[in-house]
Amino acid sequence: MNKAQFVAFEGGEGAGKSTAATALYDALISEGVAAVWTREPGGSPQAEKIRELFKSQQPQERFTADSELLLVYAARIQHIQDTILPALQAGKVVICDRFEISSLAYQIYANNGDLKLFDMLHGLVVKNLKAVSATFSYIYFDIDPEVGLERIKKRQAPAVDTKDLYDTAPMDFHNRVRKGMEEARKHIDPLFTIHTIDATQDPGEVLKNIRTVLDL
Repeated sequence: MNKAQFVAFEGGEGAGKSTAATALYDALISEGVAAVWTREPGGSPQAEKIRELFKSQQPQERFTADSELLLVYAARIQHIQDTILPALQAGKVVICDRFEISSLAYQIYANNGDLKLFDMLHGLVVKNLKAVSATFSYIYFDIDPEVGLERIKKRQAPAVDTKDLYDTAPMDFHNRVRKGMEEARKHIDPLFTIHTIDATQDPGEVLKNIRTVLDL
């Protein structure tokens, strides 16, 4: 395998995408594959500053859905230029914890944001990514929101930055997030291939399935 790949991990709260993204990265590095782990919002010094602003929101003082969307895309464009494109140009595998499907699911479907605004910003991202020769994939971790939230409750010592206002949002919000992720194929450019993974499986089986669909 020598072609650059961009792989974004997506899913609702407690789906296990972050754990799987880290596991894939660790496996590739141990095998001598040139890989980069990154995340959104964030992923580069300037984008992380925007992440801090985004994550500092309190339930009683929230940005509007469209303001959130613009913040995320400001970080995303910076992330693409600073981290993603250079890594892909170097022939590396880029593993990203969240990307555009999260924006569609959270800001548009769950928070009733402007779909036309998303489409416009999505077009800009696709234009930038098409500047490099690589394959682009999504791994979507499908799980019942109630199961995912129960996983979060059972965490013995949650890592910093893993529990935020989304974790405590009403169940209807999480159901809309799942609906948005399921609807992603209607809105995401064919540049991306979307693979759905049953997130209720054992982590080892999940990683095996991911490597199979990505041929990694």
